[in-house]
Amino acid sequence: MASRSTGRNTSTSKDSVDSVDGGGVSVDIPKLEEMVKKAVSAATEALHAEFSKLFKELNERIVSVEKRMFEIDDRVDRTEKRLDDMEQRAGETSEQLQKEIQSVRKEARDFTRWANDAEQHARRKNLRFRQWLKW
Repeated sequence: MASRSTGRNTSTSKDSVDSVDGGGVSVDIPKLEEMVKKAVSAATEALHAEFSKLFKELNERIVSVEKRMFEIDDRVDRTEKRLDDMEQRAGETSEQLQKEIQSVRKEARDFTRWANDAEQHARRKNLRFRQWLKW
């Protein structure tokens, strides 16, 4: 059985270290190593390109999320400031209303006291007239 040539630099010699005869097919080891290197290099470049693309997309998403987070944080800060202002104004208004309510209560008590005093005064005078009339 004669060995077939595969178009590569093959040798059927059993003494050659650079080639292996595998049952009729011989392979040149340095060329095989070079082919494997090229295949691994190409695969590595493809993976690098794919991971670079994914990394770029993730980085863009992170930048977008950070931008939205800063916008939300800014809105929260503005809302908290408005809420603090409203609470302060409500506190001032509440204090003012409480003072007005106390003033109205005092006036009502004063009017009640004056009305009571006037009624007591009128009764005293009426009783005196009645006592005077009975004599």
